Amino acid sequence: MGAPHNLFFRATGAAAMAETIVAEGNIRIHNVQVHLDAAPAETNIFTIKIDAKPGPAYDTVLYTKEMNTLTDDVKEFDSFLVQGGDEVDFAMPNTGTDTWGLTVAYSKTT
Repeated sequence: MGAPHNLFFRATGAAAMAETIVAEGNIRIHNVQVHLDAAPAETNIFTIKIDAKPGPAYDTVLYTKEMNTLTDDVKEFDSFLVQGGDEVDFAMPNTGTDTWGLTVAYSKTT
């Protein structure tokens, strides 16, 4: 069995970000990249959260970043394990309606 193959989830928009990866089997998140076409002048908090299948007692915020004055952010994970059935949510209010791009590198695991 060889090394795991990276998969990519990509999304874009110009309204609020509300994207989800549903883990169909266990997955490992390697990195998350977010890009804005212009640096927001207002508060825009980018959030990565686990919405755990067993219920809200297990939900976890993995990362938050204030994107005010930023156009790019990259969050590296040391192969963060997500259990099958959990959801990984990516959110940002995007109050200035900037165009954003989201790229998530992950791999399936056993």
